[in-house]
Amino acid sequence: MAGRYSGRLYATVDNTDINPATYQGFEGYFVADARVRHQFDKHWSAAAGIDNINNRKYFLFHPFPQRTIFAELKYDF
Repeated sequence: MAGRYSGRLYATVDNTDINPATYQGFEGYFVADARVRHQFDKHWSAAAGIDNINNRKYFLFHPFPQRTIFAELKYDF
């Protein structure tokens, strides 16, 4: 489990940004991520996870991806 947090950021010197939830905007956010990994033997492992579990829409100059699910199968030799 992991969490990422940032408070509201401003792009202007006098902090008069009026719409942070758009391109060129910077808004505050909190997102949570989870990942699990299993080692089968000396060579094989598998992992799965979810980024942005709470499916938060947020902008830091551009929109960040919402909920993302991933899986991984790995062989080390």
